[in-house]
Amino acid sequence: FADAKTPDDFTKIVAKARTEVEASLDDDVNTPEALASLFDVVRAFNNVVRTPGPVSPKKSAVAKAFLSFAAWFGGLMSLYSEPPAQFLTFLDDMLLNKKSLKREDINLLVEQRAQARTAKDFAKADVLRDQLLQMGIAVQDSAQGSEWEVAK
Repeated sequence: FADAKTPDDFTKIVAKARTEVEASLDDDVNTPEALASLFDVVRAFNNVVRTPGPVSPKKSAVAKAFLSFAAWFGGLMSLYSEPPAQFLTFLDDMLLNKKSLKREDINLLVEQRAQARTAKDFAKADVLRDQLLQMGIAVQDSAQGSEWEVAK
């Protein structure tokens, strides 16, 4: 999809948002207004990429344009300064601490659940999933395995 052109309507929304963000920040660092412009782009992005169906060249081009805008905006606002996985782990650890839970304990339960699923012991896997849910842990299964996060 590298050859796909970003749709003109999305390009115009991003250009307008850039202008508005710069004007907002020049106006006594008006961050609420700058964030409103960011969310205009987010809404436009969601309208394109959250439609049913496979990834299309249009969706890919819009996603790349959105990523570029988000990186630009993040640089202005000093956001996204650490790798996303590291930041999300830090947030989950804060939530785990608040719930008096330990990452190692959650990992163990998720691993036990994965072993039960592999052994086709779905009753045990369901019990472990319910236990995790009771603890406020959401589990996502995929072909690559199970991942978890603190439910938000």
